[in-house]
Order: sequence, then C-alpha cells, then structure tokens
Amino acid sequence: LFSNSTSVFFELNSFNKKLFWVCKRNGLLFDVWKENGRIVIKVFGPVELFGKPTKYGCRIALVVPQLISYAERLFATVRLKNKEFLFSIDAASYNELVKAKGVVEDVKQEDLFDSFPEQEFFDYFRGNNEGWVIEREPEPIVQEGVIFVPDFCVKRSRSKVFVEVIGFW
Repeated sequence: LFSNSTSVFFELNSFNKKLFWVCKRNGLLFDVWKENGRIVIKVFGPVELFGKPTKYGCRIALVVPQLISYAERLFATVRLKNKEFLFSIDAASYNELVKAKGVVEDVKQEDLFDSFPEQEFFDYFRGNNEGWVIEREPEPIVQEGVIFVPDFCVKRSRSKVFVEVIGFW
C-alpha cells in the first residue's frame, strides 16, 4: 500500500530527531508544521511535482515502519489506478495489523554516516578532541520556520559548535 504513496503525513505529540535522520538516509524530503497543538510531518519524494507521482513510494514504504512508533496517527496519499485515495490509521491499529498478519519488520540500521568525509571527521575528532564531545546529527535547529539538522554538534563546557560537512553524495 505505502509503495503506491505519493506522500505520508505523521501526526506527533513531540519532536524526535530520528524522524529527520530516517528521511535523510532514504533520500526523502519533509515539511513540518504545527496544527491543533500537534506536530505534523509530511514525507515525500524530491520529484513529487515532476515525473511519476509514486516514484519514491518504495522509499516511503521503507520509512513508515521506522517512523510510525513516534506518531499518533498516519495519513497517506495513495495512488491506485490513476486515482488518489487518503489512507489513515492510528499507530496502535497499525501495530495490531502488523502483529495479526505475522509481518516481521526488518528495520536495519543503515550506516551512520552519509559520506566517507563525515566518517573521517568523526573518527579524527574523537581521537583528537582535547575535552570536546562530538554528537552525530543533534537536535534540529529551528529558526523562522526553517529546520536544519547539522551533521555534528561538538561541545565543551557551555560551548557548542554545529558542524556541517559539505560535499557531493
């Protein structure tokens, strides 16, 4: 079902950085906003406006089992036979359905780093930190409606430095 999705909306009570990490690792985009006191995250593929509407449906289907545990409710725009439908399910019902069908979800942790330079930076910093502590993909920075998840946050005492390793994938 989710492999025919053009987008999925997760309704949350609280913010969790894993949501952004999972989307980033699967090459998906997301929008975030507050609605009726809840956080809503829309997950979609980068070519939603151009090309086949369900092109990123398989990637969306991979993230649903990883993210549903953080959500109260999930809404998916599903495209079947050139028609769009709205599918909705709460987290408890989803988990019961998976359990009843005997589905074993193989959610494996992918590599921690997006690139070799990121891994090199992390390894070098941990070996030469002189009292600094490094954290991978810290809490998102939210400023004027924009969300940014840096690659690292390095801390010592009260000081924090956010680091983004820039390059090509």
